[in-house]
Amino acid sequence: MINKPHEVLQIGAGRIGRGLNGAVVSDSGYRITFADVNPSVVDLINLYGEYPVITVSSYGQKERLVRDVNAIRIQDEEAFTRAVVEADLILTAVGSGALADVAPHLAKGLAERFRRRPKDNLHAVVVACENITDNTLRLKKLVLSHVPEEYRPIIDEHVSFPNCVVDRIVPGGLNSSNQNPLAVTVEEYYQLVIDGNALRGPMIQVRGIEVSSNLKDILAQKLFTLNMAHAHIAYLGYRKGFMYVHEAARDRTIRDIVSGALQEVERVIVKTCPSIAAEAQHAYAKKVLDRFENPYLQDEVSRVARDPKRKLGPEDRLVAPAVLALTLGEIPSHLATGIVGALTYDNQRDEQAMELYKALRERGIDAVLQEVPHVPPKSPFGNLVRAMYNFDRTRYP
Repeated sequence: MINKPHEVLQIGAGRIGRGLNGAVVSDSGYRITFADVNPSVVDLINLYGEYPVITVSSYGQKERLVRDVNAIRIQDEEAFTRAVVEADLILTAVGSGALADVAPHLAKGLAERFRRRPKDNLHAVVVACENITDNTLRLKKLVLSHVPEEYRPIIDEHVSFPNCVVDRIVPGGLNSSNQNPLAVTVEEYYQLVIDGNALRGPMIQVRGIEVSSNLKDILAQKLFTLNMAHAHIAYLGYRKGFMYVHEAARDRTIRDIVSGALQEVERVIVKTCPSIAAEAQHAYAKKVLDRFENPYLQDEVSRVARDPKRKLGPEDRLVAPAVLALTLGEIPSHLATGIVGALTYDNQRDEQAMELYKALRERGIDAVLQEVPHVPPKSPFGNLVRAMYNFDRTRYP
C-alpha cells in the first residue's frame, strides 16, 4: 500500500481554480497539483511554486500566499495519469464546455489508478466545480463513456462524483501592486458545498468545503437568488451604460427591480425548498446585494452578462425561477424584466448576444422563446415575456 500525504489534483489553473479551490485546499495543508492546457500558466506555477490570493472587502484588502503547488499539462499523458492515480481529491474548474475535453484524460487516469493500485483503499472523490446544474453528474457520464468496459463497475463503486454548489466572485484584473502574474483577486465570501448523499466512502477533510444532505435546496437558492440577481444587475446595468457591477447595483432603479425579483424568488424558495426558511432566504438575498455593491472587486458588467443564451436556458437562473413562480400562482413581472434585459443584450463583443440580436430581428420573439428557453410562445409565461418585450421595444426601439 502506498503511504503518502493526501494530495489534491486541481484541473484548471484559472482564476476559480487558483482563487477558490486552490486557496481553500491550501488552508487545510494539502499539496496541490494544478493541471491545465495552457503551457504558460503551467510554467509560471512551477517557476514560482506559490501564488498570492488578494482578498478585497469593504475593510480593504489582505494578501496571502498559496504555497507548495506544482503544475502539469493535461496533454502530458504520463504526468496527468500519475496525478490521477495518486490524488485523493480531484477538482475541476475549467468551464462547463471543457468538461468533455477533460473526460477522456480523467477516464484513463482513473482506470490506471485501479490497475496500478489493486490492493490500496482506492476511494477517491471527483468534484466538478462548474457553475451548471448537475455539474459533477455530467462529468461522471462523460468519464464513464471513455472508461474501458471492465473498469466501469469498479469506478462506479469506488469513485464518488458528488454534485456541488460553488460560489465566489473572482473578477479579472488585480487590485494590488503585486507583480506576480499568478496573483488572483477574490471577494471575502465563498461557498463550496458538496452532496454528501453521493459519497461512496470517506473524503479527506478540507476546511471550507461543506458536506450537505440538502444540496438540491442549496443549489436552487444559489441559482435563483445569487445567479439570477447577478445577471439582472448586469443586463440592466449594461443598458444604462455602467461598466462595473457595483455601480449598477447602487443604481436606485436597478436595485428596485432586482429587489422585486428577489421577493418573487423568496416566495418560490420557501414553497419548494423545505430546508430553507423565509428568514434564512431573506438574509441570504440581503447578503447577495451587499456583495454586489463591493467597489473593490471592479467586476465588469460584460463579464457577468456574457453568454446570454446559456443564461436564458430553461433550467438556468433567469427562466427557471420565473416559470416556477408562475406555476405557483405568482406573476413574475420583475423576473421577466431581467429576461427581457438578457434578450436585448446587444454587446457586439459577445457572440451569443449577437446571435440573439440576429434571431430576434429575423425570426421574432416567438421563435426565440421556442428555440432558446424552450418556452411555448402562447403559454402564460410566453405571453408575459412577449408583452414585456414588445413594451420594451416601444421605449428602446
